[in-house]
Amino acid sequence: MKFMFHDMYERGKMKAMVSLVSKKIAWKKGDAVRQTAPGRNAVPLSDDLVVEVLCRLPAKSLMRCCCVCRGWYVLIMSCCVPRITPSLPLLGCQIRIVTPEDSVFEGALLPQAEAAGVADAWPPMFSADDGSLDYVRHSPLYLRDSSNGLMLFVQFAKPNYVLWNPTTKEFLSIPFPSKNRRVFSVLAVGIKNVKVVAFPRDKGVVYVFSSQTCTWAERTVKYIRPVDRETSTPLKRSVYLHGRLFRLGQPRRLLRYTISDDDVDVVCDSVKLPGSDHTGVGKGRRGKKKWCIGSSGGRLQFAQKDHGLGLVQIWVFGFDTSEWDLVHSVSLQALAKHPQLVDVTALFRVVNPKFKLLTFDPVSDDGMIIWTPNLIFCYYWKSGNLIPLQGPNIPNDALEHPPVDAFPFTQWVAPLGLSRPDKKGNLSSLRQTNGV
Repeated sequence: MKFMFHDMYERGKMKAMVSLVSKKIAWKKGDAVRQTAPGRNAVPLSDDLVVEVLCRLPAKSLMRCCCVCRGWYVLIMSCCVPRITPSLPLLGCQIRIVTPEDSVFEGALLPQAEAAGVADAWPPMFSADDGSLDYVRHSPLYLRDSSNGLMLFVQFAKPNYVLWNPTTKEFLSIPFPSKNRRVFSVLAVGIKNVKVVAFPRDKGVVYVFSSQTCTWAERTVKYIRPVDRETSTPLKRSVYLHGRLFRLGQPRRLLRYTISDDDVDVVCDSVKLPGSDHTGVGKGRRGKKKWCIGSSGGRLQFAQKDHGLGLVQIWVFGFDTSEWDLVHSVSLQALAKHPQLVDVTALFRVVNPKFKLLTFDPVSDDGMIIWTPNLIFCYYWKSGNLIPLQGPNIPNDALEHPPVDAFPFTQWVAPLGLSRPDKKGNLSSLRQTNGV
C-alpha cells in the first residue's frame, strides 16, 4: 500500500512537470490567446495572479511596474490602484473654523499617533514663480475639495487651481475656466482620469476639466424633473462615485450629476434622502448641522442626527437598487458617556456635550468624523473605538466652535502623471516638490 501511494505521487509530479513544460513551449511559440488579451504578461500567469502579486508591492515599486508594458499599466491602474487605495489609512482631516469674533482657523488634524511632527507642516504653500512647494503655517490657498487622496486648492493671486497629491508631493496648476472667480468647484477622481467640475452662477452650464486632455470644456446641464435650474445646493461637500457627482440640495434631495468622459451634456436628476423629513435640510444654519454625506469602499453613505430619537442614523445607498439601507444607529447618550469623551468634557467643564457630524472616514465603512467642544474625533461604531484627531496649529479654544468645512484626505498611490493616460504624455504643467 505504501508503494502504491508513492507511485501515485510520482505520477502526479510527472504530470505537473509535463504540463508546465507544455505551457512554456506554448508561450515561446507565441500563444494567440496570450497576445490578444490586453493584460497578459511575459510570464505564464493569469491576470488574477499577477494582480495578487503586484498588490503586495510597496507603492513606489508598484508605480515603477507601470512602465514595464502597456498590459501591466492597464492592470495596475484599473485593478491594483483601486484595490490598494481604500486599504490605506486615513491621513487626516482639513478643517476650517470661523469663531463668533470672525477669526478664521485652518489646519490639518491627524490621528493622535501621527500628529507629532507632521501637522506642523500644514497647509502647503505653492510658489507659482519657480514651481516649488513650501510648507508654512499660513497659506494663501483655499481648499475647495478633497477626493480619493487628491486635494483641490484655489490660488486667488493668479487666479488658478492647484491639484495636489499629498502622497507623491506632486501638484498641477490649472487656470480658471473663465474670468469669473465666483464658481463652486469640486473634484471628480476616477480610475482613468481626474476631473475638476466648476459650477458658475449660470446653472445651465458647467465647466469640466479633464486630465486626459488638460483643457476645459463647457457643457450644458440637462435637468430631469423634479430638479430644475432653481434647485439650490446649500452645502459644499460632494461625493464622486461611479461616474456620478452627488451634491446635497433642497428641498431634501441629493442632486446627482452624470458626467461622462465624452463631450456630451451633463444630466442632473435627484435621489430622495432617507429618514424623517423634519430633521432634513432645514432653513438656516441649524438644518445644515444635522447631516452629512461621504463615501467608503465605493459606497455612498449618508448620516443624519435625529434629536427626537437621540440617534445618529447611518444609511448606505445601493447603486443597483437605487434604495437606501439603514446600516447602523448610534445613541448620542451612549456616545457622550464614552470614557475618552468624559475625560475631555471634565477637563474643559462641558456640561452637555454637543455633536456635529462632519464627514465619513473614506477608508473605513464604519467610521465617522464628529465634532464635540474642544475635540474632533473619528468614531468607529462597530468596534466602539474613538480616535482623537489632533493638530498643533489649531488652538484648543478654536475647537470650541464647530468647523464650517471638513475635508478628509487619504492616500492616492498613483502619481498625477500616471493617472492621466494620454498618448502625448503632456506633463509640462506637472511639477514635483523638491526636498520633500
